[in-house]
Amino acid sequence: TKKTSGSCCMGITYAYLTTIDIDQTSSSCVSYRCSQCKFRIPQESVMCCNHSCSSLTSGGFSSELTFDLSISLSDHTDMIEYVRLNGRAASDLLHTSPADFLQMSDEQKTELKSSLLLEKFKVYFKSTTFAEQKSAVRVLSIELADPMEAISHANV
Repeated sequence: TKKTSGSCCMGITYAYLTTIDIDQTSSSCVSYRCSQCKFRIPQESVMCCNHSCSSLTSGGFSSELTFDLSISLSDHTDMIEYVRLNGRAASDLLHTSPADFLQMSDEQKTELKSSLLLEKFKVYFKSTTFAEQKSAVRVLSIELADPMEAISHANV
């Protein structure tokens, strides 16, 4: 299923999670973002780095800790790498908050990763094409796929 709008495409796919590096360094899994505009900021920042952010004029700056992951998805046709999995979608998939994730041991992270890899998921995504034909894919929502639903949508 796919809807197109200019250089943006949104859709649903059924795919296997083939890469999710959550058992690497924690700093590559989480980041701090401005709570107003969601711009990535350094941890120690006292103001947003985005010059267009409304927090600069309103004075209401605050930051939030959020997941910022890169995953790979595969189906029977191919694999797509460097898919962005952020925020609520990542928290829902991992069943934990970014703060609790940082408290997990390496063993717990590896165990969590093992429970997710090669499982089939229903993935709601957004693909955006930028200048020079570069594109980015971002997961909007991800959930375990119902096997019968996945089979009924398989394009063989």
